[in-house]
Amino acid sequence: MQDQRQNIRRVEFPKSTKEALHHLEQLCIPFTQLRPPTSKQLDYIGELIDEFVFLDHGPKRAHRRKKMTSMQELQVLVILCRFFSSSMADGVKNTVFMMIFTSPGGKPDSTTNDRMLFLGKLISLAISMKSSLLLNCAGVWMQQRGCSKEHLLGIAKTVSDDHFVLSPNKAELTEWVELSPHFTSCFLSTVSEIYGRTGTINQFKPPPRLLLEVTTEWIASSTTLAVAPLLINLQPLLPKGSIVMTAVTPFVGLIRWCVEIPLLRLLCQIRGKEEDEIHATEDLESKLLLGLLESMNEKPNLEHRLQQPEVISPRQMCTLIKGVAESFSEIPAEYHTHKLAQTSLDRLGQALQIALASGCLYGNTHELFQALRQLPRNRLLQIIIYRHT
Repeated sequence: MQDQRQNIRRVEFPKSTKEALHHLEQLCIPFTQLRPPTSKQLDYIGELIDEFVFLDHGPKRAHRRKKMTSMQELQVLVILCRFFSSSMADGVKNTVFMMIFTSPGGKPDSTTNDRMLFLGKLISLAISMKSSLLLNCAGVWMQQRGCSKEHLLGIAKTVSDDHFVLSPNKAELTEWVELSPHFTSCFLSTVSEIYGRTGTINQFKPPPRLLLEVTTEWIASSTTLAVAPLLINLQPLLPKGSIVMTAVTPFVGLIRWCVEIPLLRLLCQIRGKEEDEIHATEDLESKLLLGLLESMNEKPNLEHRLQQPEVISPRQMCTLIKGVAESFSEIPAEYHTHKLAQTSLDRLGQALQIALASGCLYGNTHELFQALRQLPRNRLLQIIIYRHT
């Protein structure tokens, strides 16, 4: 491996960044075909990325590392967007992407927060520039990192704020599914963790109306969107020796919205509070749940394409049920038969019933049914418990 840094240093920015990326591409080709990188190679690549991609020339242990100017950052963002939108081999492209946005050894370091903020901006730019190739890289990276990890939540919040809150463009938003279903599904898995239950039902943070509306349209328009991460074999897209991480689908997070929002609405009614943040979204919630149920029912037809048997993990569903039980503990018992309370339980029962019948809920469900028994009485839930225990 020849050290090209002295040659690249002779070139002015921003051309130096382009030269470094081309050099990085060449370095990564063997990692996808022959062997995984050595620790020495990873160190060299890390130094190359620090100096020429993030323009970080400060000493590694400096308390204040030099940062890019706003103009330099914009230039690097555009260069990266064009680089990852090129006709490079998918495996090489994903390997370069992971090298740039994954800390050595997978452990966050002092620069991780800045890098993740930068990545959020890059993804937002890719959406605006309709770069499906870059978004596909982001989807692979998100799946490998784990969609519920803290740093991914920050990225999803940046993207959500940019496109659903600060400068929403609904026509552009509806194109996400066509641009990159894998990224869109991973985004939904992550963003559904941001909006929802953060503690007690009083701390439930409902999704912005536009996010709920567009998510509903996405799910209703494509019965395979929610399972998109399960339809891709990632092994050829990763460096040699990589372990493909278990894919997570957005089902449970989105079901949580449908189940918890009626409880928040009920609590607001009990306490005489305004419902400014939850508006009148009942029709959207019902339509979203219907779309999710239809997507679950597609599972038997996709059996031969799924890369793993688990679509919804019992652990995830159990966590959802325990969260609903905690919410009911804050609602006076006399309101447990209220229409909104029963709507919440009916929706949970419908989701659980279809998940079981379609085979989407895969694994040991003993703890799940134990948690289900802690909920207020509901006819549909009683039938499910009777039939499956």
